[in-house]
Amino acid sequence: MFRGGRKKPQEFKSVNSIQKGIAGYGVFAGRKYKAKEIVEISPFIEIHQDHLQEMNGRKNPLRDYVFTSHLKKDHELVVFGNGSLFNHSNNPNVYYYHDQTKNRLLYYAASKDIEKGEELFISYGDKHSVNQGVDKNLVGSTH
Repeated sequence: MFRGGRKKPQEFKSVNSIQKGIAGYGVFAGRKYKAKEIVEISPFIEIHQDHLQEMNGRKNPLRDYVFTSHLKKDHELVVFGNGSLFNHSNNPNVYYYHDQTKNRLLYYAASKDIEKGEELFISYGDKHSVNQGVDKNLVGSTH
């Protein structure tokens, strides 16, 4: 069974779009979604944090698009597809998770009902750079 009591989809085809959002590009709902409904599925790979070090004294640009790995210490997840383009909100309408299998997929689900055309947001968490030194009531990232 899938989180939220639903069965895993046999095939998932995104209907969402990438558009200019509140902070650069973002993911926008291609249709209405009910709370707990899957809105996106994205594959990922793991890379060691050493591969994300500064380059020539400058921040590695990939740093803004990785997730902390829940599978291996000192690793990050590089998420492909739309999963890498969700902007941040302190009041997100989407949550994400891995189902603890070896399938290397992140699942994104609606945390509340979402209207077609709405921008989809996740929370990057308190330690993400978006919340360091910025007003935590602002929506959107500073990538």
